[in-house]
Amino acid sequence: MDEAARHLGLTVDAVRKRVQRDQIAHEKDAAGRVRIILDEPETMQDEGPATSGQSNTLVEELRDRIAFLEGQLQGREEELRRRDAILMNMTEAMKAIGPPRSERREDASESPESPGPSDATTDAVVDQETPPERPDSEARRSWWRRMFGG
Repeated sequence: MDEAARHLGLTVDAVRKRVQRDQIAHEKDAAGRVRIILDEPETMQDEGPATSGQSNTLVEELRDRIAFLEGQLQGREEELRRRDAILMNMTEAMKAIGPPRSERREDASESPESPGPSDATTDAVVDQETPPERPDSEARRSWWRRMFGG
């Protein structure tokens, strides 16, 4: 039985049950030993005609699901590439525009070496943006300005 079970791709218990149910060709000798007759060159596995059709359907359904998920994944990868390209373009554009105004204001106040017309206009723009401070203006300023200055 061990050899027949290996050949058929079944367990020994499965072969014994099939012998009991007369689902597999076998012979009994005078000593009571059972010999399995293997005429089919293929293995039987644990699939009958009813379950093999169901497994084919399940395999096809799983293949369809895998194909769908691969398509979804590919679409997601394309979205991520587009997002990364947009971020890179925005970063390059921000670098081209120049430093933020707060950095410009610090640079202008630290280097009064050659006050020219461009420095005067920068100071005028800075003065227009920030109102003069009053004692109660601390309470009116937004929290992020109090925390980070500005």
